[in-house]
Amino acid sequence: MYIYCDIDEVLWDSIDSVLITLNRRYNTNYKSNDVTTWNFSNLYPNMTDEEIEAIFDSDEFFENVKFKKDAENWLRKEYENNNITLITKGNKINLIKKQKWFNEHGFENIPFIGLENHESKGSVDMTGCMFLDDCKKNLDESNAEYKILFENNPRGEWLQGWTGLRTKSFKPII
Repeated sequence: MYIYCDIDEVLWDSIDSVLITLNRRYNTNYKSNDVTTWNFSNLYPNMTDEEIEAIFDSDEFFENVKFKKDAENWLRKEYENNNITLITKGNKINLIKKQKWFNEHGFENIPFIGLENHESKGSVDMTGCMFLDDCKKNLDESNAEYKILFENNPRGEWLQGWTGLRTKSFKPII
């Protein structure tokens, strides 16, 4: 079965990468499970969405971001089988840097769909496919046959209310 897979907080530990910057900047010591809002406002209430977006665009973010446990092996297998497309949201800078990052990590020909933040992943036809994402809204909007929530943080607002299939790791998928 063909797979569409999100990047941030599915393949990557994006929250950890952002927290490296924020913990350094504000002399805090938060962990990824402390984050419950997509814009980190539960930890940093005075920070603007633009400041968070700037971190996601920063070279520091891309220098620090890492694959989640077992994600690289799973992705490589699906990539070698021509069985996967990456689908992600961001602004233009973030999307360019994401694609560059994958190119530099041996995935230079992986199909990549980069959508602007205001666009819906539901605009991509996933008929008969599996869709793996960490955001309930993205899964709800999709027409994928199988929708799987990657549960990265059970307290995260972005996954609340999902009643369908879910996983916490790539082991059951591999």
